[in-house]
Amino acid sequence: SKHVSKPVKVVWMREDDIKSGYFKPMTGQFLSGIVDSNNDIVTWRHRVASEEASRMQDPGGATLKKGSPILSMFSSEKTSYNFANRLIEHCEQFTGVRLAAVRGVGATPHYFGSESFIDEVAQELEIDGLQYRLHLLRNSPKALA
Repeated sequence: SKHVSKPVKVVWMREDDIKSGYFKPMTGQFLSGIVDSNNDIVTWRHRVASEEASRMQDPGGATLKKGSPILSMFSSEKTSYNFANRLIEHCEQFTGVRLAAVRGVGATPHYFGSESFIDEVAQELEIDGLQYRLHLLRNSPKALA
């Protein structure tokens, strides 16, 4: 660009692009729950199998919070849904592949898994997904807004 005094478009081949870059961690998610007679979810279990993206950069484990990996479990326990009994588990994986955190919202895989499960429960109950969410969030004015 400096040599020709104008912008130069650079397009990387896939092989060149991933040769020096980091892969992003994948997750496997298992969700289950129990619904009572009022269609409220009274038990919630969210099990995540993933590798901590910062493991190779931080082998000492400074990225752990209460024994749970900060990056790979980010926001997995935060939810506007007020379930009476909640269990969030992390099943640690190790592939040895050089990883880096996903750039952007780190909670995306957990929210996708949780909201997909809410959709599945609503479908099983034969309730519209939005209406079911409004039902579950009825005691959370901020979330309803």
